Amino acid sequence: MLTVNQAAEDEGRVAPDVQHASLQPLGEHRLFITVFILSALLSALVLTYVYSERYRAETTIFFKSSDVTRIGSHSTMALGSPLPTLPYKVVTQTINGLVDSDQLLRRVVTDLHLDAEEPKDYSGPWYIRYYKELKDWLSDWASDVWKIVRFGRIIKEDPVNKAITDLRKQVKVRNDDSYVYTIQVTGKTPQRAVAIADHLSTALIDLVHRDEARAAQVEIAKLGGLRDGKITEIKEIETRMRDLLAGVQIASIKEEIDKLTALSSQLQENRSNTTADLRQSEAKLAGLTAKLRLPNSPAPLLGGDTGVGRQGAGQPNRIGVDDYAKLTTDRHNAEITTGSLRARLDSVDRSFAALTRRLEVLNQIQAEYDLMSAQLGSAKRDYSALTDAYQELVIRTTSAQSELRIQAKAEPPELPVSPIKIYHVAAAGALAALLAIGLAYVLDYFEIHVFLPPAGRNRRRRREAARSPLAELEPEPAAMRLDTD
Repeated sequence: MLTVNQAAEDEGRVAPDVQHASLQPLGEHRLFITVFILSALLSALVLTYVYSERYRAETTIFFKSSDVTRIGSHSTMALGSPLPTLPYKVVTQTINGLVDSDQLLRRVVTDLHLDAEEPKDYSGPWYIRYYKELKDWLSDWASDVWKIVRFGRIIKEDPVNKAITDLRKQVKVRNDDSYVYTIQVTGKTPQRAVAIADHLSTALIDLVHRDEARAAQVEIAKLGGLRDGKITEIKEIETRMRDLLAGVQIASIKEEIDKLTALSSQLQENRSNTTADLRQSEAKLAGLTAKLRLPNSPAPLLGGDTGVGRQGAGQPNRIGVDDYAKLTTDRHNAEITTGSLRARLDSVDRSFAALTRRLEVLNQIQAEYDLMSAQLGSAKRDYSALTDAYQELVIRTTSAQSELRIQAKAEPPELPVSPIKIYHVAAAGALAALLAIGLAYVLDYFEIHVFLPPAGRNRRRRREAARSPLAELEPEPAAMRLDTD
């Protein structure tokens, strides 16, 4: 049987095993972990050589708001309501959308001939040549396999569309909430990346400028047509006004009305005077007629007798021959005067009636002329507003610059941005270490032996026995009892 000292020694010998039992699989499978990590590092390193190097060129674009000359007041409307102020986020999204647009990328692809197949260079030592050929063959084979898996057959893509798709993946716009935009282009060579970045930024600015110029030209043509229409309308109104004055044979309606009004006042005054003279003449004529209608006819005067003496002697009242002749002459003159006054009054009435009709015609013409004058004034105001808007657009088209300006052109990069071998290998090693450690515990749990000697199984059993709380209650093997005895 075991002595007390031996039991204490066994207990002290088992305690470290129990303490380090959780780390025991790492020690047992250390060879597997080492091989797994080394293979991952080697694979990552090989992949960095399989993939082509990429270089990144950057072009800086500065956004600056433009000043617009306003001759008149204007407001921007959308759906009948004032358009809100453009948020700065919308400007960034607009630039990103323009950079990713097919129109801009197609122009860059066609100008730089990016759709043409690049010549393959297989020069160099035999292993370099074989490596490049194998790499190209694997790339083509993988592309065909992917097309078959995706479409069910090999479809030949349009080179321009394919180049646009590839270029869209290589372009990125970076902005840190500022007025500075950075266009980043990734290419296989530094020269290719620089050429694409510079041409893309130039094409972007030209696209924005041409869009503004095209919109301004369309608006200028529209305003020019409206302005020409207003000029024609003004000429037509002025012609109608001249024809209206020529129809009544006057140079100025106001002057003619003033003259006719003054003449009407004179005619009314003459009519009043003539009427007064006529009444006076008719009264005189009536008096003379009444005198000439006396019952006693005139008698001749005898001897030196006078009418007065006769009257005084009681003779009836009679008019003398001389008085009768004078009264007759006065009556005749009064009749002539009355007739002439009546004729004069009739002439004044006819002139006044004609003058009244003339004034009525002139008043109608004045109303039409005032209406035409109002239309002419409105047309001239519209013409002035259209001319101001036209001049604004002309000034903006001839003097305005694009709101986007190239701050700095791209510089040829010296170092590639991908693949970065140390980063890729280190990341692959770290991931492989985590995965290998986990697999070591899995293999240990399922008793799978990879690079593990047969004695490892016995060690694992003893470790489990040491960890088990019933180990002390189990009988010892016979061989062990004999050894202890």
